[in-house]
Amino acid sequence: MKKIWKLLLVTVTVVLVVIWAFQFNRPPDDVQLGLPGQTFGRLTLPLDDRMHADADTEWWYITGHLQADDGQQYGYELVTFKFFNMPYQIGPLSLTKSYEVDFAITSETEGEFFSATNQLLPLPIYRMNERRLDVRLGSTRIQAIAPFTYRLQTKSGGQALDLIVRAVKPPVAQAEDGWVLMGTGGGSYYSSVTRLETSGLLTVDGVTKNVTGLSWMDHQWGSWDWEGVPGWDWMSIQLDSGDDLMVFAFHEGGDQLVTLYRNDETVATIRDFTLTATGNWTSPITRVTYPSGWRLVIPEVGADLMVTPVLVNQEVVNEVHPEATYWEGSNTVIGTFDGETASGAAYVELSGYERPLSNSETDSWK
Repeated sequence: MKKIWKLLLVTVTVVLVVIWAFQFNRPPDDVQLGLPGQTFGRLTLPLDDRMHADADTEWWYITGHLQADDGQQYGYELVTFKFFNMPYQIGPLSLTKSYEVDFAITSETEGEFFSATNQLLPLPIYRMNERRLDVRLGSTRIQAIAPFTYRLQTKSGGQALDLIVRAVKPPVAQAEDGWVLMGTGGGSYYSSVTRLETSGLLTVDGVTKNVTGLSWMDHQWGSWDWEGVPGWDWMSIQLDSGDDLMVFAFHEGGDQLVTLYRNDETVATIRDFTLTATGNWTSPITRVTYPSGWRLVIPEVGADLMVTPVLVNQEVVNEVHPEATYWEGSNTVIGTFDGETASGAAYVELSGYERPLSNSETDSWK
């Protein structure tokens, strides 16, 4: 019996030593992914894809336009947030730290929209990696599997996605050097991968389909004061020519800019543009009125583009923070660019149009 126990002890010890050696002598995750990479303004990518522990606010945002193997068209949004300076209530608890996952699917063919927001306490079971991009929040995971190649996974009810998105253009630092003013509250580091070849699985109402398409990924982080941040109108435009535009127009006190990222990979920051709403839509759920449809004119590059929602109701309702409800949706794009006929697809985000609702009002649409 003693010999058996000695043998077992030796075996366990050897296993533990092997595990220790693997953990402490293997190349770090960032080396495996070829990091730190290249400097883009104030940013080093893909190293800065990771979570930044010194940032109070951080998010990874992906949207895309997908076609299923049955021909149906979809838009999707997946965002993971880290909020470490935003007060909120859960019952009698007053908290300032949380994680959040927002997930939305637009069925463009059927004219239907699904969205879900999930507020999470910052518990140890949820993880954000400081060495590489690997965000794990329950059933949601955003993971770098190679430089500028990511796996996206999430599910909510009968809706889910499992996608691989791979950059076909290098990343870009927004606002020339990767630093954007967020109103009077401070600034945000900001990088984008504007064109990601996409494939995988999309589940809608319990039915799983093979999909392919094109996605866009944003990453912002910083420690700005939300009290000084006005609302904004934001657009990601992917033209069929291979040219991409990011439009960021704060309602007051923040940056107003267009980043033009051409197909030849040249980048220009443009501040001479007009963005004019062509209509509006009022939510039957929150009674918030949003602009709906836009004309974007950029004289410098001969651009006159009409951006039109594929569905007017693409409001992402936040039941924990009603004042953080926003509109985020898939759009079509037609017009002229470089003086020639242009077309493409866009995602539009509208923040700051909402009004705080009382508890009784909130209860009516939970």
